[in-house]
Amino acid sequence: MLRRFNSEMSSCSECGGLLIKSADGNLVCSSCGLVHTQNIFEIEEHKQSPSFLPTIPLGSILSPSNYGIYKDYENEPIDAEKQSSIHQLKKLDDRLKAFEASTLISPNLLNNMSQIANELNLSRMAFYFALKLYLKSIGFLKKNGLRYTTPTVSAATLLVTSRMFSYDKILSLDEVAELYAKHGHRIKKGKIAWCASLISKKVVNKQFTQRYLIKMYLNRIIKILKNNSDIDSILNSRNIDKVTYFISLSDKAAEILDKISDIKLQGKSSLIFAAAIIYAADKEIAKTQGFRPILTHAILEKIAGIPEFSLREHKAIVRKYGCKN
Repeated sequence: MLRRFNSEMSSCSECGGLLIKSADGNLVCSSCGLVHTQNIFEIEEHKQSPSFLPTIPLGSILSPSNYGIYKDYENEPIDAEKQSSIHQLKKLDDRLKAFEASTLISPNLLNNMSQIANELNLSRMAFYFALKLYLKSIGFLKKNGLRYTTPTVSAATLLVTSRMFSYDKILSLDEVAELYAKHGHRIKKGKIAWCASLISKKVVNKQFTQRYLIKMYLNRIIKILKNNSDIDSILNSRNIDKVTYFISLSDKAAEILDKISDIKLQGKSSLIFAAAIIYAADKEIAKTQGFRPILTHAILEKIAGIPEFSLREHKAIVRKYGCKN
């Protein structure tokens, strides 16, 4: 006699005996021997069908060269007519990877990362990359027995992503930590920094030097100053051409940074060091061109969020090693 099996049953419907699975896959009562056949539709319903996404492996990167041109495996430029098609495929590939990554990340963490990325003004492309990088990082950390909380890894992931997509907006450690704290995550900045260092070195195989980070922060601070109405008012009141001033400021800041050795750059905040260089550059071009300096400690603290006491400490190093003739 056969009985159709109900997935909610754990005992025999006839005698109440315990159901066990036989060698042929049927469920049999251990007491009376009654065979309960499983519902084939229930089995099929719970089978996980293999998912197929027409994309390169999760975490792989399909990207153009520095000149925005896609190349083949022999490093030769692909036919011009196909460049546009490949660009569209690249966009689709990123979206598919982001979808694949989102299915593997818990909904709460996914929503949290999405909210924080929006508040940090990261582009959609950067957020897609952050999702993929998070999964690769989790895999690497688990494989090597390194324990970090998921908020710490996601924070480190966003920090590394901003450094790789620096044209978007390079973030500071303080910004990331403060925003995660705002969302209820108590993460130590030191752990975010250490985790980000591991991810950049071991997962994306990219070393972000102190000099590279300072250059990125120089660009960011100058961009903030360019778009500030208070700076516009000061320049207009003194009849200083805005375009000329910021070109001179950028050039002088780069010149000062080049004079400082890598050893002197170590152990300092790259963001504050960049602010100190810009402050010194403003002083230098003001002296050369014969006008009062535009920037003050108070202005940089208000506009760029750089504490005045921190700026003074870094400024001394910049003056000593970057402003020498």
